[in-house]
Amino acid sequence: MKNHSTEFREIAEKYRNETDKGKYESFYQREFSRMKNDEIIILEIGVFRGKGMEVLKEFFPNAKVYGIDIDKYCERYGNVFIGSEIDKDFLLSVVDKIGEPDIIIDDGSHKTSHQKQTFDILFPRLKSGGIYVIEDLETSYLSGWLDDDRPTTDFLKEKIDEVNLYGKSHKGQFARSEVGNITDIQSIRFYTSICFIEKYE
Repeated sequence: MKNHSTEFREIAEKYRNETDKGKYESFYQREFSRMKNDEIIILEIGVFRGKGMEVLKEFFPNAKVYGIDIDKYCERYGNVFIGSEIDKDFLLSVVDKIGEPDIIIDDGSHKTSHQKQTFDILFPRLKSGGIYVIEDLETSYLSGWLDDDRPTTDFLKEKIDEVNLYGKSHKGQFARSEVGNITDIQSIRFYTSICFIEKYE
């Protein structure tokens, strides 16, 4: 196993003209330092020029990093699956091929409807104890990306209520018929324009 001590900031700086991962450098450092040398599976939605994947590969030297994009051009970057982030059959087929991811990062279309649909499809397939990331949440407030009845931020605020009202400590005290599916979310952490949703182990 490789042991890698480079900070996320240093790696993101190398690619600062080719990916915006650097604007989240302190947040990624804080959230993922404990996992950086683990043998994990990472799935990033939205490959673009491929440099975001490069940042992840360098920060997580023992990880298997995969990407999803709608642009066939992105196949050249390796380990990239071509398809839509809201195509349920496609997304589940990717997970079947790579195994349940430890980290999922949605840096895709940024459309609010897509962010929510993708979360609903993929969060259940996130590995227990894994972290789901949604980047660029500022688009929830911009008309070009707000394409349904509520922003992604409102969708995530509702998840906060689920965590606190129907969280792990009360499983069994509420009938499923009353509350629906008991949440598997352990915590939700918001930073500037990004959110980290952690799944129970």
